Amino acid sequence: MLEGLFRNLIVSPIFLIFISILFFYVMTRNYARFRKDTLKIDLLENEKVVDQIDVDLWIVRGPTFLTNQRVVQLISNWFLSRRKTKSIALQDIHSLNWLRCTNWLFFVAGLFFLGLINPLALVLFLLGLEGKVYLLRFNTPFAQMPLTRIAVRTLRRGQLSRMWSFYRNAQIAWAKTRIQSGLSATVNPPAETIHENDFAWGRPVWSYLAFFFACGLIQRILEAHISFDDFIFFPLYLGLPVAIAQRNLRDALWTAILGFAALFTIKFPCGGLLSLFVSDGGAPFYEQYFFVALTLVMMVLLAYGISRYVYRDLSFLAVALWLGFLALYMPGILYDFGLYAKILIAMAVAILLAQFERAAGSSYRAISTN
Repeated sequence: MLEGLFRNLIVSPIFLIFISILFFYVMTRNYARFRKDTLKIDLLENEKVVDQIDVDLWIVRGPTFLTNQRVVQLISNWFLSRRKTKSIALQDIHSLNWLRCTNWLFFVAGLFFLGLINPLALVLFLLGLEGKVYLLRFNTPFAQMPLTRIAVRTLRRGQLSRMWSFYRNAQIAWAKTRIQSGLSATVNPPAETIHENDFAWGRPVWSYLAFFFACGLIQRILEAHISFDDFIFFPLYLGLPVAIAQRNLRDALWTAILGFAALFTIKFPCGGLLSLFVSDGGAPFYEQYFFVALTLVMMVLLAYGISRYVYRDLSFLAVALWLGFLALYMPGILYDFGLYAKILIAMAVAILLAQFERAAGSSYRAISTN
């Protein structure tokens, strides 16, 4: 009896794991095959395709076709290998809704991890500020059965212009169909230009933020504390924002601010932001961190001013502004000759990183439909 019970306890989980792996493999294989297919629809008499948009939500994908008679959507879902086809005649559409909003799910997730894993919470908050939801929905009257609605949704800013163009064409086609059917409609499509440039950090800023996270993590492992008082990481923390300022002021400012925030969350990885007692150095000295962040911002502004109005390759001199911060906050440390060696190393790092950054970095550009 005990032997049979023991076998059941061992065999059942193994069998369940095997079935789960096989199930996930089949769903993934089917979904990958669908993504490679080129999908088309059978057109009706006198029907022609006006526009087409393909939205990819990682685990959900499918094209939406706009014709002069109807809207057809072919959807494939990774989960359960679901396939769905929806079709609505333009004359049955009651209204078209366009929605553009912030992806609030990242904020909810960030609030959940706030105080638990602060570095992850910071990343989720930044994704929430940058993330967008673009939605175009074709609605039918509620009393009309069967109730069918088609929604075109994307979370990618790069598809904004394509979504906006599809929305304009859908409005025109829908209005023409209603007029031909004797219904009232206004053919008044929205403006052709639309911009989305709020809180788009851009790939360079995300890369530099990851660099700060990596440096902070390595420093905490090797030195047990996050600090601006060593010969390896201190020059990197100061040199990188100053180097970026030669190319782009916006990227440099966000790198300085968000990079410092990344170091702050690694130094205090758990505990509330108002009472960070579980950390690598006790409760924080808020005024000290405020002045450090302020000094980094002023350093970036000074580096940008030097590179633009004096001489571009002299922007590294802005690193010397750190001495001003120490003179106000910890004047006694100015007698330490090691400090000046660190400043010189930071200047050298700024010179080297500026050469690399000009070659590899790319300036921020607002996304538009132009």
